[in-house]
Amino acid sequence: MCLDTIQALDCQYPLKLTSITKKTKINCILLKDCLNFLAKQGLVENKTVGKERSVYVITQLGVTLLKEFRDLKETFPDVEARGNENQFTENCQMELPVHRKSKY
Repeated sequence: MCLDTIQALDCQYPLKLTSITKKTKINCILLKDCLNFLAKQGLVENKTVGKERSVYVITQLGVTLLKEFRDLKETFPDVEARGNENQFTENCQMELPVHRKSKY
């Protein structure tokens, strides 16, 4: 999910949330969470244009990440994505389980 989002932003102009939603086909609420996560990592930026129009752009770090990812895909062409790329962000946002003391 996050990789799709960064790839959608890899263009020459800023995109509104609705444009990213159309390109990635990701639910708007999930996309906002993903964009916030990517912004915290320094891979995308949220900018305000005009009065209150919010747009997103890829940062230089995001461009570098995509380049490295593409280079890895060329180096290892037989390795396919497993379709669980959003598992990474889910695991990062999960709380650690509370361990209870044993009765024994």
